[in-house]
Amino acid sequence: MPSNLRIRSIAAAACVALSGFTLSAVTVQQASAATDTSKIISAAHSQLGSNGCGVVDCSVEWCAEFSRWAWQQGGVDVSALGATVTTFVNYGDAKGTWHDPSGYTPRPGDAMIFGGAGFPTKASGGAHVGLVESVSSNGTITEIGGNQGGRVTEVIGTAASIEAQLEGSSYSFLGYVSPAGAPTPTVPAGFNVTVDANGTPLTAGRAVSGVVNLTAPPTAQGIINSLYYNFTGPTGAFTINGGTGANNYAQSWDTTGLPNGNYTVQVGANEIDGQSRSYPGTPISFTVNNAPSTPGANAPGGQVYGSVQVSASGLNGNTASVSYKVDGNQVGASTAGGAFPLTIDTTTLTDGPHTVTASALNSTGGASPDSPPVTLTVDNNRSHTASQAAAQSNGTVDLLYKAGDGTLGHTFYTRAGGSWAASAPVGASMASQPSTVTTSAGVVDSFWEGTDGNLWHATYFPGGPTPGWQPPGNLGMGPLGGAPKAVDSSNGTIDVFWNGGGSAPHLWHAWYNAGGNWNGPQDLTPTISAAGAVTGDPAPVTSAPGVVDVFWKGGDNNLWHVPFFPGSGSGSGWQSPSSLGMGPLGGTPKAVGQITGTVDVFWKGTGTNPDLWHAWWNPGQPWAGPQDLGGANLQSDPAPVNSAAGVVDVFWQGTDNNLWHVPFFPGSGSGSGWQSPSSLGMGPLGSAPFASSEPNGTIDVFWKGSGAGSGNIWHAWWNQGQPWAGAQDLGGNIAAN
Repeated sequence: MPSNLRIRSIAAAACVALSGFTLSAVTVQQASAATDTSKIISAAHSQLGSNGCGVVDCSVEWCAEFSRWAWQQGGVDVSALGATVTTFVNYGDAKGTWHDPSGYTPRPGDAMIFGGAGFPTKASGGAHVGLVESVSSNGTITEIGGNQGGRVTEVIGTAASIEAQLEGSSYSFLGYVSPAGAPTPTVPAGFNVTVDANGTPLTAGRAVSGVVNLTAPPTAQGIINSLYYNFTGPTGAFTINGGTGANNYAQSWDTTGLPNGNYTVQVGANEIDGQSRSYPGTPISFTVNNAPSTPGANAPGGQVYGSVQVSASGLNGNTASVSYKVDGNQVGASTAGGAFPLTIDTTTLTDGPHTVTASALNSTGGASPDSPPVTLTVDNNRSHTASQAAAQSNGTVDLLYKAGDGTLGHTFYTRAGGSWAASAPVGASMASQPSTVTTSAGVVDSFWEGTDGNLWHATYFPGGPTPGWQPPGNLGMGPLGGAPKAVDSSNGTIDVFWNGGGSAPHLWHAWYNAGGNWNGPQDLTPTISAAGAVTGDPAPVTSAPGVVDVFWKGGDNNLWHVPFFPGSGSGSGWQSPSSLGMGPLGGTPKAVGQITGTVDVFWKGTGTNPDLWHAWWNPGQPWAGPQDLGGANLQSDPAPVNSAAGVVDVFWQGTDNNLWHVPFFPGSGSGSGWQSPSSLGMGPLGSAPFASSEPNGTIDVFWKGSGAGSGNIWHAWWNQGQPWAGAQDLGGNIAAN
């Protein structure tokens, strides 16, 4: 193939310069048989690389003479052809075999007419002529011509690109001239093309997904000039070029970015007879069914309660719904669109961390893999402390108390009703105030020391075969040396602790696991020294899931502690009791935990300036404290609660008999940390206050009245964003102890 554009152009132009002259060296023969284009090509190809001198007079410009000679070898009547390109143009017009480039598929043996310098148009006669040697299935032409750089060469490309290579990009390819008498190519009877997807026939109703490897095997080779895959789908029509024909027109079709749904495909083939046909006759109907891409799961951060919303991100257009799992268990699906949010009720989950995953589904149920998990930390039991009052996340507060007649009394508040119910007796004789917990929704358990010195218990069921308060019962564990203190976990576990009394009072324990029986009593300090003997009532708390800590004032007036860790390996179960120091304590400690594992302990100081003191523990760190929080006026032991995440409030009866308070707010900016103690008024108080909190931040504080309200239960409360409210007389005639 020549490489010198200038030489080729000069040579081609020189072909035209001989117009009107006849070369005596060329003998004109009449065709004696039908034209055989294969012989034309064979003859031309036999001279490839030569200077043409063996077949034409190469002492002159000879492009037209070479094409005329090759035609003659194929039996074409060349009597009308001369040594110029113009004679080929005139031949085509005279014989009706001229073809404009547009809409015509060239055939081997056709003459190709090129424009060039001085002869840029058909009307001017053209500047150069060559022959079509072959045409590939993608339309690429192999041209062979004489006097191309002084030799017979091949040039490959489209007609336009061959034009540019031979004559320069400033000129246009003009057209084709077919030799008269050349046979018209025919497509064999029964010729067919099938469409395969991933190596097997694409049949009606089949579903495909991902990257589809398309092929279009024909039943015979050499029939197709070019091939296209013509599709219709939800977004309209589109076409994929079949390419060169290698490997049966193999093409990769990526369906992952397309909408799922119904599609059709049909092959369009331009064939050797110049006609275009479609295979099969009726388009193949099939479906694209891609599973959606793996989404991301979104869940609220921090500590959540009640109903919360989860959602998904990173979704594609194939998503029809999103299914959510908590700890691997499906909790629901959303068809809401967008981020596909779903509201889940966390009260059906245990307090603590949970994993949330999302899976996207398409309209036919194809599902993506589960997303990477995200953490949802549930804390529906924000108080984590022992109290006579127990609050639920739905706003219900149950208050149990020893009435003036020595029996168990009850009053309650519901958010829906918006008011406190009248106090009502539950029954049984009591030697102490009760400790109350709530486990599963609406279930309330209360514990007290009976007049027989044993541990007593009453349960309230919101439904079931026997709803309401069940008859109080003796658990047969005793003797108790003081009021029992109870804490619960959201999995239904209840732990009750008491001072065993006697000359060396130990810490005793009873427990209940959901669906089981009561267990105990268990001595948690069987070898305790006099220094660690339980003085007063214990202060139990729950914090991280399954973790229980119990605190008490020891015989040495220091703060003592015993923890329980869940599990079955080393370091699990009840640990040995130990002194935290921190003393001297001037009263019974009270503690509160958080689901994060943080524990805060508070106590009244000693001496003439009884401040509020504080010790605390954060996971992974040693105990810290003691910290003097001020106050200098504690008449009673403190009553702490944890309400909103990380918020701690502590209440006490001041020496002025008013209700006092100090809050802690998490964070590091202005307004965070421990605030200054302040009086809420509300007095006079006739006893130490006790409190409950809800996870929405609401706090309720209760106490026995004094003076004109002596014996009644009094109440103050705080809702987020509002000032403290109260004091409210709830009646009830509460006993002094």
